Amino acid sequence: MVEEGYLREFLENFSAVEDFYLRDYWRRQCAGGWRASLVPRPPGRNLARGRPATQSSVSPWSGAKTPEEDAARLVSGQFSGRHNNHTGLDDPPWWQVDLQAAAEISQIRIYNRLDPDPGIMARMARLLIMTSPDGTAWRLVYERKEESPFGGLDGTPLIVTLPRPTAARYVRISGLGCGYLHFDQVEIYERTSGVS
Repeated sequence: MVEEGYLREFLENFSAVEDFYLRDYWRRQCAGGWRASLVPRPPGRNLARGRPATQSSVSPWSGAKTPEEDAARLVSGQFSGRHNNHTGLDDPPWWQVDLQAAAEISQIRIYNRLDPDPGIMARMARLLIMTSPDGTAWRLVYERKEESPFGGLDGTPLIVTLPRPTAARYVRISGLGCGYLHFDQVEIYERTSGVS
């Protein structure tokens, strides 16, 4: 075809039809991924999914232009293994979600970005989790002091099971000495009957 000069004409026919088979196949696979997940869902609802969120700032690496839009990407339910939000260099950087009503929280899951550079993942090693009934008065419910990073979709997210259910409307995650916050997803699960 190259020698006879009709390769270009031959290839144009292949571009005439869009084939979405592979795109649709992987969307179906990812949508049902929880059935085979390394991290099974706990009982109860993910209270954070689709709720309004905000963060301390945005950066050139943010996926959206405003803190609210970028922060909302962490509660979209769309896992990627990459960062779905990215604050600027803040002291301290923080992210928070408004559950829109007081709820009894029993578990918080934070999925770190999976990155080939361990130094980038390690930024998320040390952090605080705080809750608030009104977005003003905050109560520390968890502090992670470890230097080693946690993972995410690889089956090793940070899973914080609170010793007793905590009533709160707002949940905030603050970094400790990391400068940036950039996660894949955050889930906040409600207390269910039979769980103390």
